[in-house]
Amino acid sequence: MAIIFGIVYTFVAVLGLFMDNIFGLIMVTLLIEVIHFVVAILASVVDFIGKKSISNQNAAV
Repeated sequence: MAIIFGIVYTFVAVLGLFMDNIFGLIMVTLLIEVIHFVVAILASVVDFIGKKSISNQNAAV
């Protein structure tokens, strides 16, 4: 589930690079862009670590 969250945030971050106003809802600034990229990376890392942890637990059983 975290990977889907990361993909969506990556999409929003990339979209923000090319648009000043996303769908008329959000004014895009550099700070917002940085936050979107950081959240996307963190979500991807959490997903990777979670899957790795589950794999290690299954291998131990």
